[in-house]
Amino acid sequence: MKFEKGNSKAFKKGQSGNPAGRPKILIEVTQAARERTMEAIETLTTIMRDPKATSSARVTAALGLLERGWGKAPASITVKREGEFKDLSDDELIAIATGAADDTAQTNGGVDPSATPGDPSKPH
Repeated sequence: MKFEKGNSKAFKKGQSGNPAGRPKILIEVTQAARERTMEAIETLTTIMRDPKATSSARVTAALGLLERGWGKAPASITVKREGEFKDLSDDELIAIATGAADDTAQTNGGVDPSATPGDPSKPH
């Protein structure tokens, strides 16, 4: 069924927008990429450690490794607090940002930056 302007229901109820599923070629590309995961990680590690690589290449490689291991960093933080932030010390601001200050901060996703692998008391 073709989508028409003003028609909020482009497909009949219960009808898939893609009844044939993903094209086989996409599945094959995904599988091929996954088979090269360790090689890609080794390449990123080599670039990150290469003192002759540009700073931007090294940072990009490091970020790629961190995101694969820990997930993407939170995009935003919601803080519930009264008062001015400009009056707080760096330590107080860090405590708020990491959620260590009486649960006053919540991220919109990502991994708890204070969590460490193998620490069962903190989610990761």
